[in-house]
Amino acid sequence: SNIDQFANYIFHIIPARRVKNRSVSGQGAFGLVKLVKIKGIDHRAFALKCIQKHQVVQYKQQRHIKDEKNTLQTMQSP
Repeated sequence: SNIDQFANYIFHIIPARRVKNRSVSGQGAFGLVKLVKIKGIDHRAFALKCIQKHQVVQYKQQRHIKDEKNTLQTMQSP
């Protein structure tokens, strides 16, 4: 799907130096959600969830993280 292709592009193609943090929009048990802009993609901001992997593993939450990822990928959101 287009969403899968876009997610693949974002997470595997865009180097970190092109991602510019704008602000922190939320904080959870395992990390932060940041509002980011990507150089070269004008007029659009993205939510980037930053997860502390060691805490996810420590509390055995890997399945929940994968389920959340799968759910978000199925949404048809702009």
